[in-house]
Amino acid sequence: MRRLMWFVIGFVVATIVGCRWLDSNWFLLVAGVFALGLAVCLVCMLRFPKFRIAGMLIFGCILGFLWQLGYESYYLSTARACDEYKGSLTMHATDYSYETDYGSAVEGKLMVGKRTYKVRIYLPQDTVMSPGDSVSGSFT
Repeated sequence: MRRLMWFVIGFVVATIVGCRWLDSNWFLLVAGVFALGLAVCLVCMLRFPKFRIAGMLIFGCILGFLWQLGYESYYLSTARACDEYKGSLTMHATDYSYETDYGSAVEGKLMVGKRTYKVRIYLPQDTVMSPGDSVSGSFT
């Protein structure tokens, strides 16, 4: 049970670091460094039992970074490709619009490629929308 706890701590730390500070270009490098550290810990674990904790922490970090890399490459890569996209899109509202300081905003779903994303769009004028309404136009 304690080994699982140390593994989970390593996994959570890697996930937080991956979400907050790492770009997709750094995941493999960091996972490689941790893999080297795990190899050193595995050798040391045979001689010193205290290295089991460090080995489980590093193993959890490696799997956390690899999970982050997989999530990034499978799901977020298409969304990142649309960061500077300017074009005509259609968004279907999933909630009621609400007033903002500069007009109104509404949350909805948007199809990009084969994936559906939940987005929030800001409209310059006060527009009243309800679930099921569509907005088409040129978006950034």
